[in-house]
Amino acid sequence: MLCAATAVLISACGSSDDAASDVTPTPLPTTPLSPPPTSGIMPWGGDLNGFVEPAARCDNGEIAVRMMWSGDHRFTACRNHSGVCYINTATTEKPDGNDPKSKRKFVAMRGEFFTDTPNSMQFTTADGAKVDLGPTIVTIQWPKTEGSRKTISTSYTTGAGWTRLD
Repeated sequence: MLCAATAVLISACGSSDDAASDVTPTPLPTTPLSPPPTSGIMPWGGDLNGFVEPAARCDNGEIAVRMMWSGDHRFTACRNHSGVCYINTATTEKPDGNDPKSKRKFVAMRGEFFTDTPNSMQFTTADGAKVDLGPTIVTIQWPKTEGSRKTISTSYTTGAGWTRLD
């Protein structure tokens, strides 16, 4: 039985002696592909798909185009296989309007691309938050609480971050 399966596999791959003599092998490249053009320093715990934290990592091998961080906060702008950008983040939840210094738990946020401005990329989340990735700061404008006119925003000074340039 094993011999029959091996014979089927070999013939299905076209490995008979006659076919092998007609095939010219394709040479392997001698130099590896060069890395994409980038600016900034790749963060510790990051690679071309984002941070190692699943909440701040691009989906299904899609590529990171911008990574910013501040303390334990991680922000990764990704580009999908169709060229559309989105953001995956690991950051703290919306602050309590009555006690902005209260302890906040970490949450994963996902946002869809909203717009580019001359100095930032902006994304919106399903709950209405707006995430702005500036040159050295990330600002989250949280959705207003029902019945309130108060806008709450949180900013994180990040430094230059890392950007893919292609």
